[in-house]
Amino acid sequence: MHGPTHYQVLDVAPTADQAAIRRAYHREARRWHPDHRGELSPEDALRAEGEIRRVNQAWEVLGRPERRREYDRQLREGGVQEAVARP
Repeated sequence: MHGPTHYQVLDVAPTADQAAIRRAYHREARRWHPDHRGELSPEDALRAEGEIRRVNQAWEVLGRPERRREYDRQLREGGVQEAVARP
């Protein structure tokens, strides 16, 4: 596997319940959302854009139980690749 898992992106344990994942998503979305970042250098804006993309993708997987189960299975089998690379 390359890069962080969706759990690492949201800074939650793989055993976290759905409520904890939802809270983590909201925390990270607020942290990286462009409307909450203010004026950024072009480099920082590019990083924030990549981070919010990763946070949203993690939520798309972990926020849906059926997708999360499949993702967890892939993690156990070692077949998950980082879906969105950092800029």
